[in-house]
Amino acid sequence: MYYIYAIADFIISNWIWHFTWGWAHIVCNVFILWFLLATIVSLSWLRSALLSLMAHITVSLMFSGIASIIIKGCEVPIQMDNYMIVYDHTYYVTGSFAALYGLLLAIFFTVFSYAYPLPLLRMYLAIILSGCISAICATWYINF
Repeated sequence: MYYIYAIADFIISNWIWHFTWGWAHIVCNVFILWFLLATIVSLSWLRSALLSLMAHITVSLMFSGIASIIIKGCEVPIQMDNYMIVYDHTYYVTGSFAALYGLLLAIFFTVFSYAYPLPLLRMYLAIILSGCISAICATWYINF
């Protein structure tokens, strides 16, 4: 049961980060993923822009839905002292948010590829690269 609470705390912490400082990561990631989809995956610039924007909107809604289910439906005891201390561990928080957000983007593109065939390995490479670069940019923005 401890592991379920730890996972729930991790997701809720990242969800709170998503609405406070996570916007810096998301804004960077939209533009970087747009560029990487156009270059690595060889999509048109318009299709890359629409796909990047649609993916980030969908993933943000998915993330909020998952956190809402955990908060309201699972009756996880929420302890405010368990949440991440942001300014002491900015790299950790931004990196964990990038990893979780990248996982949700990978799920989105995997499901999306059933309707519209896409080269998934190159999509995953673009997701990993954009997540890492965005995490570095967001951490730099927050710390400076």
